[in-house]
Amino acid sequence: PVNIVKGQWEAVNSPMVSKVQYDTEDGISIEAGLLGRAGGKSGLGAPVEKGLVPREALADLPPVFSAAAMMKDISFLAGPECGGRAPGTEGIEKAAAHIARRFAEAGLAPGGDNGTYFQSWEGAVDAKGTIGTLVNIIGVLPGEKKGLEDASVVICAHYDHLGTGWPEVHSGDEGKVHPGADDNASGVAVMIELASRLAGSVKPARSIVFAAFTAEESGLRGSRRYITASKRFPPQRCIGAINLDTVGRLGERKVLVLGTSSAREWRHIFMGSGYVTGVEAEMPTLDLDSSDQAAFIEAG
Repeated sequence: PVNIVKGQWEAVNSPMVSKVQYDTEDGISIEAGLLGRAGGKSGLGAPVEKGLVPREALADLPPVFSAAAMMKDISFLAGPECGGRAPGTEGIEKAAAHIARRFAEAGLAPGGDNGTYFQSWEGAVDAKGTIGTLVNIIGVLPGEKKGLEDASVVICAHYDHLGTGWPEVHSGDEGKVHPGADDNASGVAVMIELASRLAGSVKPARSIVFAAFTAEESGLRGSRRYITASKRFPPQRCIGAINLDTVGRLGERKVLVLGTSSAREWRHIFMGSGYVTGVEAEMPTLDLDSSDQAAFIEAG
């Protein structure tokens, strides 16, 4: 058998179909049947000489998160007052106070020492081994399900940076302030914005712990301290942690999600979030220990 006729059945009297005539560069006229409001006489609109009629989206939803609020936090944390947020400096103390204030404004309960937002201990703060105070900032959205009082989900981001160049320095920038807008004022700003949205609208079964960790740049010491010293929310009762690090320069690229091999559910969760938001996620199979998520993976 040989096909001698090819074509397309025309829909009769359908308001969902209209013909569009395209004039090509060589003068050939092409007719095509298209669904939706298009050229030609259509039951959905006025006649159009050729081409598709541009139209607005059916719904224009307001943004869920505030870009202005996040940029305001980034501008402060990466600004001159914080001086690059090196451990043991006045600048990182100002950053810690700012984050604690923003946690309180978001409606989070204190989750640090003695009813404060601060979890403090002593440790090295420079290349000489000088001992100073290191501080994590912890806020909690309390869980409400009986039997899960000490269970948690952690959303975290480190707020320290390189200061003027410790423990590493960008070549040619020795002695200069490293502002750290992307690494990681961006992650802290997203975490604060997320906390402010969830605190007013969600009543979780398990507590959601929001943690701004210090000393990530010098060995993930803030997150490791949280895991070993957190008595209220022991690590064996933490079902998962999402770490936000260097998230300010996505553009048109995919979100890079590290550590998804640590639990079989992660890959499905981020595939689903990509479908819902339109922001695709790339999930490397190689386990990279480049940020605070590694401390949670180490703890199981």
